[in-house]
Amino acid sequence: MVLSHTAMKYMKRTILAAAIVSCIVYILIRSETLDAVIKPKLIKWSVDEALLIQQDTLNKSPVENILNETSEENKTTPAVTETPDNVMGEAIETPESVMRERLEHIKSACKKRGNPNFKAFNLFTFPELNLTWIPVYKASSTTWKLFFINTCASEHYTGRQDGFERLYDRWLSPKGLVKGDKKRVWRKEAENTKRFTIIRHPLSRLVSHYRKMLVSQDDRAGFRDAWIKPTIFHARSGNLSRDQQKIFGGELDKWLQGKPVNGSPGNLYLVLPTFTEMVDWILYAKSRNDKKWNNDHWKASAMRTDICQNDLDYVVKLENGETELPYLVTQLGLTKYSDQLLSTKANAISSGKSIEQEVEVYLKQLSGEKQRQLNELYTLDYDIFGYSPIFA
Repeated sequence: MVLSHTAMKYMKRTILAAAIVSCIVYILIRSETLDAVIKPKLIKWSVDEALLIQQDTLNKSPVENILNETSEENKTTPAVTETPDNVMGEAIETPESVMRERLEHIKSACKKRGNPNFKAFNLFTFPELNLTWIPVYKASSTTWKLFFINTCASEHYTGRQDGFERLYDRWLSPKGLVKGDKKRVWRKEAENTKRFTIIRHPLSRLVSHYRKMLVSQDDRAGFRDAWIKPTIFHARSGNLSRDQQKIFGGELDKWLQGKPVNGSPGNLYLVLPTFTEMVDWILYAKSRNDKKWNNDHWKASAMRTDICQNDLDYVVKLENGETELPYLVTQLGLTKYSDQLLSTKANAISSGKSIEQEVEVYLKQLSGEKQRQLNELYTLDYDIFGYSPIFA
């Protein structure tokens, strides 16, 4: 068979191309950077590829080869489109997924603990909004209390206008429970009611309460007998005789009520309790089974909400308020009240500090043993709500 001049031309090109590929492969094989696994594959590829090119060229007419060349030259590189992470199977975290996982964790943790019942009834229902709320003190409870007072409370109430007393007619009493249900259900609560609560790291709540006591005269008056007076007396009267303790107790009462007392203004006994003294008294009162130790302002949220008995639709963490609070307000159908419920001042935990930074200055005042004992008080919140101990 006699090949035409054009066919000979393409034949030579093909052989030359195969020779060049073989030379490149040989150089790469000699290179120390090519590992032993890749070399055999590359050798096989070079030989097979050269034979295929040669065979393909011989089987095609000169016109087909020319058209093929032109087609290859005119090919354009397709545009590369970036693929979102979730297309590759990576889940994007959303408020919905966070809430779903949290509620599943709560249910599982409660089941492992035998669904403890603390017989706590702290639910308030608002049928006009189809909502039921469990307040957790020091977790935006004042903001929501005032919202419900302004929105739902009776205007004819004559007592304290900004207290929880205004909402007592919305309280779900245990007397209104419907028996025989797996979860607590009340006659006053509509079937489609959404239940929610807002929680916060327990040690952050404790520190917040202490700090508020330092600056608020109303708070000091409200907690004078609950823990301020017994804390000071426990911390500072140990070295006094019984008669001296009586005198000291009387002066302390007057001082806490803002009445004049005997002695110099610099009397070290008549100063507000330190954070260390407060923690010492809480641990001491607990060891003596004194119910005062478990004040609602620092009681574990799992106990106050009785979370293992009350099925809730939303359990929001105040620490994640930037994303979770707007989600909550939307889900509850309260977006028109966003300015009131989502104000920075209303939900501020601290001046941009993390939980650890917020409480660190106070917890560092405690010994390692006191820190350990304090963390033990909140194992329920750590287990059920997924919080972590601080300085554990």
